[in-house]
Amino acid sequence: HANVVITNGGSSTGYQALAQGRPVIGIPSNFDQYLASQAIEATGAGLTIPARQLTGLRLAAAIEQAIINPTFRSRAAALAHDMSSHNATRAFRSYVQEATA
Repeated sequence: HANVVITNGGSSTGYQALAQGRPVIGIPSNFDQYLASQAIEATGAGLTIPARQLTGLRLAAAIEQAIINPTFRSRAAALAHDMSSHNATRAFRSYVQEATA
């Protein structure tokens, strides 16, 4: 039901939000969160505010931008469509079976 998902920038919540077609605002505090958040931002489906730079005003501006600018929602929707065409469970199972054979 959310218009935008605010997360620590980690891949788990970010990818779950994108799978539902929701833009993401990542607030990373460590390097892997930062990399995941930057990857989402690079697609046009989200924004990154490093935790050390977070202020109420910056967060409010990012939320407003993610909701008002239709590009964020359309990029997130496009990613959701792409993600829905891949069966990650089947691909991972196949990978494990091949690696252990």
